[in-house]
Amino acid sequence: VEGLSGAVLEELTTYEGLSLLRLERYPELLRLAADHNECRTPTHNTLFLEGAAARASGEPVRAVDLLGKSHASAGRASFVPALPEVRGPGLPNLLGAALIDLGEYDAAREAFCEAIAREPNNLEARLGLVGLLLATGETELLLQELDLLIGERGDDPRVWSFGAIALGGDADLVPDLQAWLEEGVRRFPDNTELRGRFEAVKAGAEPSGQG
Repeated sequence: VEGLSGAVLEELTTYEGLSLLRLERYPELLRLAADHNECRTPTHNTLFLEGAAARASGEPVRAVDLLGKSHASAGRASFVPALPEVRGPGLPNLLGAALIDLGEYDAAREAFCEAIAREPNNLEARLGLVGLLLATGETELLLQELDLLIGERGDDPRVWSFGAIALGGDADLVPDLQAWLEEGVRRFPDNTELRGRFEAVKAGAEPSGQG
């Protein structure tokens, strides 16, 4: 009975937490998942949820610890079914982002590569790699990756928005940024974010690119 009640409590916490995660209600999610993990046996799902909330709350050290534990736990046999976010690219994507926050770039690269291995066309993983290449100053590879993304996912405005952030993070890439934004606005004329950045670049007042 105790095992069953623990499983039921884990399931309730997991699905309430997943709802909070999707609604981006991170403070509530952090409290919910942390309470469960402190008072009951943590699972790969509840560790993931607390880690996701920690990363969104600006606690990358805590996030890396929790997401790493979730990753390790999910690799072991368990009666608890893993959430799609845990068994798919979501977990390594979040882990990679938190590792970038800590400057642990080699480990971040491994995480994003694992996410791509789990789902080769996952856009978040590809954009995560772009962010990593920006952080490590690998400009040539960054431009190559953006060119590949245009060819493969150029119909998705997120590619153009994130590309603008990446290019805006390096003063030497301003000419590339202006051409990038001009093409993005041509493809998505109603996208106010792209248009606003394009106008700012033309006026010589491009924001810092931090987003």
